[in-house]
This record gives sequence, C-alpha cells and structure tokens, in this order.
Amino acid sequence: MEPGNVARAMAAASAGAAEEACVACEEAELKVCGKRGTKQAATERNVSLTKERDGHGKRNVQVDDANQLGGTFYAVYMLSLMACGKMCEARFVWKRMPLERKSEAEVGAVHRLLRTLWTRNYAQFYIESNGFAWSSATANLVARLHAKTKEDMLALVERSFSVVSLEVLATMTGNSLEAAKHVAVAKGWELSEETGMVTIPDTTNEEQEGLKLEQLEHLSEYVSVLCE
Repeated sequence: MEPGNVARAMAAASAGAAEEACVACEEAELKVCGKRGTKQAATERNVSLTKERDGHGKRNVQVDDANQLGGTFYAVYMLSLMACGKMCEARFVWKRMPLERKSEAEVGAVHRLLRTLWTRNYAQFYIESNGFAWSSATANLVARLHAKTKEDMLALVERSFSVVSLEVLATMTGNSLEAAKHVAVAKGWELSEETGMVTIPDTTNEEQEGLKLEQLEHLSEYVSVLCE
C-alpha cells in the first residue's frame, strides 16, 4: 500500500480540513482496493466490500485489502464526509468497511454520531460528541462537525418556527438554557421570561425558497438509500 494518501488524510484530519481529508481518504481506499475513480468503481466497491465471503466460502480479497486501512482511517473518512454534509456517503463507508474495523471503539463512536444525525436525534448527538475521548486524528473533525450541527440547527429553527420554547431551542442547538437565552438575544429574537417562549420574526425571502429546493434534494437522497 502506498502510504501517501493515508498520511495526507491524517494530516488534514488533524487540522480539521474535512474537504481535503475526504479526497485523500477516497484516493487511499481506491488505491488499496485496486479501483480507480469512476462511478462504476465506487458502486462495485459498495457492493463487494460489504461481503465478508464469496459464494464459495472463501475470504473476499477486497476485504483483505481493505483491512490494510486501520480503524482510525475509517473514523476519519466517515467524520470528514459528515463534516462536509455527505451523510449518504458516510453511511456507505460504514456499510462496506470490514467487520474487524467496525468493532474498534472510535469507529463505533463515529457511527453512533452518524446514526444520531441520520435519525435527527440531535440531543443524543451532542451527548455522544462530548462523551468520547477522541484521538488527535479525529478531535478537530468532531469539533467541526459539532459546530456545523449547532449552526445548521439554529438555521433550521429560524426558518421552521415562528414561536419556539427555550427548552427546544437549547436541545436542538446543544446549549444550556442560559446559553440558549444568549443565542436568542444575539439573534434579535423576542424572549418571554414569563413563558419561556421565543418569538422568531418572519424572514421569508428568495433565499429561503432556494433552501426549500435544497431540502427536497436532501430528502431524495435519504429516500434512495432507505429504498435499497
């Protein structure tokens, strides 16, 4: 195995450079598994690497090759994809990685993060992201994913609610009630101390119409995976 791409992925991950880590991880996996960057190759990889044995009971050669890539590599691969908003791709990495790697603690912790985001269990996401001792290779990617999720959830609240409870705002953004109050004030939202409700002004505009289209595209991705 040529170590260059793996080393590049680890360096990028340690710096929190998710986009660069994504590219390096994909190139490393393609190199190890003997495939080159075509859509057909990616599809073949998704199918064959999920099979531990072929029809004759023999060890799948591509699984043996994939085992050359350590658990930290796969943890970085999934996290970098998640930090770039590529949840479907992250799920496929989990599906095709060798079972030996899935049993490693940090890989399992990353998968729990992926599962909480996929099921929109944001309260559990914040618990999982704060509750594991991440390695130096993954810590900055987790921090970036954590910050991105908080930012995305705040934007979701702003465009989805006209009135929301402070408790819901705190849960969705991973904040304490006191911190959620500061967030609401900073956004210029009206906070009722008596009822604990936050009133969000209507900011409907052309940009939000564009967001609706983006949400539909994301929904179509989710449905395509669920139907497989």
